[in-house]
This record gives sequence, structure tokens and C-alpha cells, in this order.
Amino acid sequence: MKLIKNTIISFLLILLFIQPVFAVEINIPGAKDSIFEHLNNWDSEFKIDYYNKDVIDVIRQKSKADDYLYISLVGLVYKKTGRDAQVEAKYRTTKEQEVYIQNEVNNIINTIIKDNMSDYDKVYAINQYLVNRFTYDTTLTNNNAYLALVNGSTTCQGYCMTAYKLFKAAGIDTRIALGKLNDINHGWNLVKINNIWYHVDVTNNDYVGENKYFLRSDNFFRSQGFVWNESDYNQAPYDYH
Repeated sequence: MKLIKNTIISFLLILLFIQPVFAVEINIPGAKDSIFEHLNNWDSEFKIDYYNKDVIDVIRQKSKADDYLYISLVGLVYKKTGRDAQVEAKYRTTKEQEVYIQNEVNNIINTIIKDNMSDYDKVYAINQYLVNRFTYDTTLTNNNAYLALVNGSTTCQGYCMTAYKLFKAAGIDTRIALGKLNDINHGWNLVKINNIWYHVDVTNNDYVGENKYFLRSDNFFRSQGFVWNESDYNQAPYDYH
């Protein structure tokens, strides 16, 4: 069943489940980079050295370096062991599922993206591919790229996370925007074409059966009931013409 715009679009924003924390400061040169490496590797347990600041805040901030990772990270806890922090991280998907996602993304890109395509052509091809492949999951359970690709049915999380992976693989600068649509939590994408950013909402393009939400401006998205923390994202000043 396709997404009805005013139907509940459940987009579970990231909740980090925090045990009592200690004041910490990352102590080893390069440790902050190693945090991102651990997270980006989907490591479920890892250790860091610290003192004098909030380690959860540090880890969460590092995850924001990649929108897909930030949305994927759904739980963080840690315990102090001497001068170390033993961190446990929980993700929407497993390492094995991420391997499947990447392999599938590579296969899709090799099929639909051609060498002579412009950035516009690439974004259009990816949007159309997802519109044709996915339907909206009214059970609200298929909420990541893996379940979207395996089942062909997903919530807005699956649409925008899969789109993000495909845009990236096609060489398109992209973001995942988190906000609300008509007061319901929602997620969509931003893409950059010829140094200008545009909004793309594949979920609602799927519902309406036309590309009403394809390469649109901030003003257009505002007019349709979209709300987001605009200071967190690049401005999209124009509709694409």
C-alpha cells in the first residue's frame, strides 16, 4: 500500500539509552577518529581512554559525521574500567546485513547508472528505481535499508536510508533530513547538483505517483507541511529547472 501523506509516518529518531555517565575528555591523540572508525565498522563493543567530559556526547557527535550512521545508531551505553570507557553500541542492522546492503547497492548502481549520465540523470534514475521497487510498509516494521531491500516494503527510514546509500555510491553529495511532515516524524533526502542543494522525498514521490517532491526548494517543502531544523542542513534555495 502506498504512503498516504496524512497517514502516520513513523520515523523513530535516534534514542541513545544512557547509563550514568562520568565527566570525560578523550585522552589519546586520534582517539576521536578511532571512535568514528569503530562506529562506522558497526563494532558493538570497543574501548576508549578519556577524562573530564561526557563520553556519550563525544561518541554521539562523532556519529553525526555520516547521516546514515547517525540514524543507524540506536543505543549507547558504557561503563568505566580504570581510565578506559568500555562502550556498547546498538545499531538498526548487523554487520552482515550492512554487507548485504552494500553488495545490493553496488549491483543496483551497476545496473541503472551509466558513464554518460549527468548528476541530474543519476538522481532521477535512483528516485525512479526506488519508487518502482518499494511500497510503503503500513505495519511500520521494515524501518531500515536492509529490510527495505529484502522485503520491498518499508517506512520512510528505509526509503531515505537506501536512497542515501545509492546517491553516495553514484557520487552524489547527499544528506538525510530529519523533521516532521504535518506534525508526524519523517525523513527524506537532500542532494547537490551543480553546487546547489535540493530536497528529494522518495517516500511521497512513491505515494503520489509523480515526482512532486523531486528536486524542490526549502520554500516548496515548507509550503507542503515539512518542518526541519534548517540550521542543521544546507539551504535549498530553488526548485530544479
